[in-house]
Amino acid sequence: MKEKLKEIIQIIFVIIFLIVNLIVLFCNIKLNTSINFLFKNYILFFTGGVVVFVGYYCFRKYRMKISENLIIGILSVLLLSFEIFVSLNALFRSGWDVGILYDAAYYNVFDKFPIIKFNCSKSYFEMYPNNVFFLLYEMFFAVIVKLIGRGQKTLSFLLVMNNCLIFVLAGFMLYFCVRKLTQNRKISLSAWIMYAILVGTSSWFLVPYSDSLGLLFPIFIFFVYMFYNKNAYLKTFLISFLAFLGYQIKPQVLIVFIAIIIIKLLDIYKFDKKNVLKIFKQVFVVFLTYLLISLPIGYLKSNIMKLDENKKIGLSHFLMMGMNTETNGVWSGEDVNFSSSFPTTSIRTQKNLEEFEKRVQKLGIRGLALHLRNKILINFNDGTFFFGEEGNFYVWSYPTNLKTSEFVKEFVYSNGKYYIYLATIRQSLWLIILFLMLFSCLKSKDKNVLVVQLSLIGLFLFEMLFEARSRYLFIYVPYFIILSNLGLNLLGNRLMKKYKKRGVN
Repeated sequence: MKEKLKEIIQIIFVIIFLIVNLIVLFCNIKLNTSINFLFKNYILFFTGGVVVFVGYYCFRKYRMKISENLIIGILSVLLLSFEIFVSLNALFRSGWDVGILYDAAYYNVFDKFPIIKFNCSKSYFEMYPNNVFFLLYEMFFAVIVKLIGRGQKTLSFLLVMNNCLIFVLAGFMLYFCVRKLTQNRKISLSAWIMYAILVGTSSWFLVPYSDSLGLLFPIFIFFVYMFYNKNAYLKTFLISFLAFLGYQIKPQVLIVFIAIIIIKLLDIYKFDKKNVLKIFKQVFVVFLTYLLISLPIGYLKSNIMKLDENKKIGLSHFLMMGMNTETNGVWSGEDVNFSSSFPTTSIRTQKNLEEFEKRVQKLGIRGLALHLRNKILINFNDGTFFFGEEGNFYVWSYPTNLKTSEFVKEFVYSNGKYYIYLATIRQSLWLIILFLMLFSCLKSKDKNVLVVQLSLIGLFLFEMLFEARSRYLFIYVPYFIILSNLGLNLLGNRLMKKYKKRGVN
């Protein structure tokens, strides 16, 4: 039965992402978040496919004479150097939620330090208390900046430098995860190169927000899951700690934690007394870890910041907003006003769910299918992950004396002259990654692979139900790359075997 369930997970995975591939490649529909790339998706898919498979063939023939650990070390240093260079040339301040959090962190520290009163943008944190931890994260850097006698530019630079380290570290862990799954160092380097193009050199490292900071957690959780096996309870603690801490930054982080639990239960041979006792102990570790993370944050919100719980915009709001056909499930100011009009959390939740039900009933089966198709396009048809498209994205660019600054900005700012060329390359690569993922199912019932596949199934369902945004996929891009390179390796091996057999015959 358990083996059948594992097969069902892979079947569901293939069905979901086959549909995603077909819609993204062949539905030429302009929506409210559509990016105008240089060519149509099917052209980008074909050209990207040719480049990837020719590169794979050449890479397969090439004999590596240098240690792979040395190679990945050098590449990581080069990537970090590139990111620092870009940051020095193109550091900027952003608006939307990023600006609110930055201002709250800066002025709470610089106006009130060392007595923190948390009175900046209090209404924002009452509506979105999930961003309190990110506020604390930025305030930590603000305190350092205050102590060394520097100002706003230094704070922005330190936050971006931390992003750079996170992006490099995530790529480093990705490399070793792929290497263990495929036992192929060339494919592992292929995965890192894809990561560097799609994520590592992406302009998102210039934006200090949950999408950048959150990138670390899913891949870190999977890295611990794959590589640490000395003590089961310490492993449970580490994974739980990363999951609950990551949840404070980006709720989607919890998806991989749930996937690990499901696969762990399916992997247990039988539920005898010994196994049940072990599960109970691990559940207890998870519970204690949850308290370790949640109690201090909860105390801060209620007793120090004194946030009004009744103003919280909860999951029911984002569920309702996800069924808004006028915006195709994207953020809606009208929906925010609707939710904010109710005095208590319980009433708000009830009204949100009622409105959600009304919208689904109004759509009907055909309307719901079309709406979900549009949400698939919004979520998956963007290899830039909506960089530069949020409202008031650029507030100002910090001045610099570097002569290369204006030239660099033309490449990394979404309104730059040459940005569209890099964006188109990323879109082409993203389409190939989505396609190659399907072949990861050629390696069946591997629990590590199943965790990644189940995580992406969960992510898909989350984005289909709740608010749509392609940048909400960003923290899980390493998972897409893992499966795509596993698929590339498995597909390549099968094709080469068939080619050799025909050659013999």
